[in-house]
Amino acid sequence: MPFVPSDNPTGAYQRIFTLSDGWQGKQTLIKFDGVETYFEVYVNGQYVGFSKGSRLTAEFDISAMVKTGDNLLCVRVMQWADSTYVEDQDMWWSAGIFRDVYLIGKQLTHINDFTVRTDFDEAYCDATLSCEVVLENLAASPVVTTLEYTLFDGERVVHSSTIDHLAIEKLTSASFAFTVEPAAAMVSGIPLSLPSGHDAERHRRQRSGSGTTTRWLP
Repeated sequence: MPFVPSDNPTGAYQRIFTLSDGWQGKQTLIKFDGVETYFEVYVNGQYVGFSKGSRLTAEFDISAMVKTGDNLLCVRVMQWADSTYVEDQDMWWSAGIFRDVYLIGKQLTHINDFTVRTDFDEAYCDATLSCEVVLENLAASPVVTTLEYTLFDGERVVHSSTIDHLAIEKLTSASFAFTVEPAAAMVSGIPLSLPSGHDAERHRRQRSGSGTTTRWLP
């Protein structure tokens, strides 16, 4: 049986963060990239949740707890947990928040997940790009939206198209990430002539999109 001492070293963190009017109407998530070991999260005096996988990302939906203006984040970290025995390796034992903590603001209708697949031909010269995009609707009513996608080679546009009239039913809870049919839109069959394959010695610059707000907490 894992032994967790009753005299468990504990650290308390507090941080005030300010949300502008632009965060209104968004799903607000807080993400912890690494906390050792067991920790509990409170926002504005309300209990949010806990995690005890120190090398795993922990994400919490705090939409119902935050407000425009100043918000108080409190995190209680305990050094030892039953998961300590699973993570026992040849390493330094340093309890606390040791990786980034940041906020993510998503529109109520947003891309929740996507899968990209490239199938090359036998000569490994030409390829077909297939993308599956999962859209999520957290609004209280169904929505009909549009999906736009563009494939770039550097600054050059290789392929661009739009899929219209994607209907997504309302979700009953914003705390869970459901995939609602027909929320999954398949974008497939884009032929690519002599695409640039992966090369560990050469890194191609990636373009970043927009639509999701991310803010790091210093």
